[in-house]
Amino acid sequence: MAAPKIFDMLLLTIVTYTVVVTMNVPTTEAIWCLARGDVTDDALQRGLDYACNNGADCAAIQPGGRCFYPDTIISHANYAYDTYWKSHNRDLNACSFGGTGTIEIIGPDPSTPTCTFPPSSL
Repeated sequence: MAAPKIFDMLLLTIVTYTVVVTMNVPTTEAIWCLARGDVTDDALQRGLDYACNNGADCAAIQPGGRCFYPDTIISHANYAYDTYWKSHNRDLNACSFGGTGTIEIIGPDPSTPTCTFPPSSL
């Protein structure tokens, strides 16, 4: 009988000693309706106006509101889009805003130190 080739022995060793490692990693993922970062400020403003006139909680993003800062169109749109979407039972169609909104499944919470986005669990 011929001696096994080195490659055959190596393959046998790899197959024989394969170990599967699994990790239990805690997750903080949630679903958010956020403004797309690749659209114009004018398009975001139209979406923001729509959200604020149709059920979003926009008092928080008015001057003096807890979510006014950072005072950027995308930050305000993020908050308005998300509150509008949640007020419409997380319907996927309620996060369009003329193509400027998107559903995001992300780990980092988009909240800021002064503005909390209530999470929508997966």
